[in-house]
Amino acid sequence: TATLSSTVAASGSVEAIADTRQTVAGQTKVAGVGLYTVTGSIVDAEVTTPALTRASILGPVWSSGATTVRAHAANDARATTDAVAIGLLTGALSLPTALIEAATTAELRASLVGVGLTVDALAYNTATTTVAFVGVGFVAGGIGGATSKVTQNAAVRAIVDAGTAPVYANGGAVAVSAWSQNGASATMDSTSVSAFAINGLLPVAEIAAATAASFTSGSASSASFAVTASSRNTADADASLIGLSIFGLNGTVSTATLTAAAATTATVGSGVALAATGAVSVRAENRAGAHATAHAKGGTGGIINAGLFATVATTDAGVTAAFDGSITTSTGVTVAAAGGTAVSSTIEALTIGLGAISGSVAVATISAQAATVARYGAGFLVTNGPALVTATTTDAATATTDMASGGLVAFGMSVPTARISAAVTADSAARQFGGTSSGVIVDVHRTANASSGAISFSGIGVAVSSAQALIDGSAVTRAGLSSGATIASPAAAVTVTATATNAVKATGGSVNVGLLMADTDTKPFAQVATTTSAAMRA
Repeated sequence: TATLSSTVAASGSVEAIADTRQTVAGQTKVAGVGLYTVTGSIVDAEVTTPALTRASILGPVWSSGATTVRAHAANDARATTDAVAIGLLTGALSLPTALIEAATTAELRASLVGVGLTVDALAYNTATTTVAFVGVGFVAGGIGGATSKVTQNAAVRAIVDAGTAPVYANGGAVAVSAWSQNGASATMDSTSVSAFAINGLLPVAEIAAATAASFTSGSASSASFAVTASSRNTADADASLIGLSIFGLNGTVSTATLTAAAATTATVGSGVALAATGAVSVRAENRAGAHATAHAKGGTGGIINAGLFATVATTDAGVTAAFDGSITTSTGVTVAAAGGTAVSSTIEALTIGLGAISGSVAVATISAQAATVARYGAGFLVTNGPALVTATTTDAATATTDMASGGLVAFGMSVPTARISAAVTADSAARQFGGTSSGVIVDVHRTANASSGAISFSGIGVAVSSAQALIDGSAVTRAGLSSGATIASPAAAVTVTATATNAVKATGGSVNVGLLMADTDTKPFAQVATTTSAAMRA
């Protein structure tokens, strides 16, 4: 931590800078050979809450130069377990956990009179778990869960909070920036050869850390003024299970989640009255590559074999850019929210046995909480340049299952679902004076794809395949000038535009070859139930 809590009555420049690099790693390697062999591995690698990175200015500042508050961090947690068990009775329990819980914060919590202000918070947070298990025996079992999380405590925040006090950067620029790259990865691999087998894998990858830039004050002045929040969140859960046995029960559940707490927000408070001699920008964005991916792959064989697989990939993380104060002078104003996340849930599995059962459920969801919102509030907006409020996004949800089963009696079920429920909206209630243009623009591209395939070769076989691809009624696209807005700009072109490209595709196919009986049921379903609207009520 770097903290300046006293009053600075006079100075040339003021800086509070904190810079951290932290790496923790835990690893176990276990091998056992015997009549009865059981291995257990519990590994924790954690960058905990007290290991935060924080730069703070808490007292009033009077300066003839620039003021800088900067907090940069790189946090890496890795947990790995490797186990080999050979014997008559073998088993393995693996529970690695990798957590990032340390916040990164740059903050000014006092008044300022100076020339320029930079508040910059930046963090790379990476949590990784890996499991590998090999078991050979008359009875073999491998059960475990790999958990990788960047938690809610690991938020990245750039804060200016002067309450109602002034923040005067005079002829200098104001830049408040929060930037993050958060990654959680959980990978599990299990291979077993036995007469009797039970194997279960539960990889979990989760991002719950916010990325937020905010500005709150009374009156404020600057040359250019920018509040920016930028994130790239990735969650990857992967399970691979291979087993050969006389009797086998095998299953995996892979879960990858970007939670609602992992929102990206850039905001200016309602009490701010800003006089800028340059351009004003408030921007929140998901950078390219943001995703949640859950994957499972299995191959099992034996006399009686059951393989059950599930993958769940979800994002609840929204993007919001909002200016709720007033601008008394500027050369242009932009409030922009740029979303865009890909969620993918995929299963590939083969089950072979005298009696074979295979089942798969893959779910990919972009929920209603993952909305993209751009907003200018009911304050004044005075400018001699363009005024633009814009929300854009490219969202993709993909669910895919490929299942194959074979035996004297074989049953295969495949149910993938891809759903998008996230709205994209841009609204302005500004009382605008002057300016060359006034625009509220929304541009959206949504794609939901679900694909299921089931193949069964048997004496008696049943194959069920049902894929659903949905963009539902919550996924509205809306651009609006509200009824309280006014525009007094004789030379300005006024534009309110909402454009949406929504594409859904559900495909399903089953191949069922039965010597005695074959039954196939395929029911793909695709639907777009959303609305697109543009309204000018000013």
